[in-house]
Amino acid sequence: MSRLRLSGRAAGTPFQGEANLVVSPLRVDLFMTPRTLSRKQSNALIDARLTFQNGVRGSMVDVTSIRLNGVLRVAKVVSVTDSKLTVRFDRAAVVALLPPGSHIDVPMTVTGTARGVPFSASDVIRVVP
Repeated sequence: MSRLRLSGRAAGTPFQGEANLVVSPLRVDLFMTPRTLSRKQSNALIDARLTFQNGVRGSMVDVTSIRLNGVLRVAKVVSVTDSKLTVRFDRAAVVALLPPGSHIDVPMTVTGTARGVPFSASDVIRVVP
């Protein structure tokens, strides 16, 4: 929370005021594809569709700030439409991030910034051998 102080003149009349300024976290939904990832399949594309709420547009996102599970950078921007941004991650790099085991549900988290405001969104994918 920050304290905002404002003063100036409006129509020749001086004004001043102050208030607490609270910036709410961005609301973002994440949908990862494929929903089930085979460690052995070599041609699967790993896409993350981010859907932003409350007037945030996909074009407002700094793509260079995006990370998958805090580490992996975006390999390619697939599409940007209104409130949605779809990005692609390198499959081999994603598989390297996965914990050992098979037939497990793995949480995936995408973080980044939109106009300097941080966001975080999570989804779960199924991992099979």
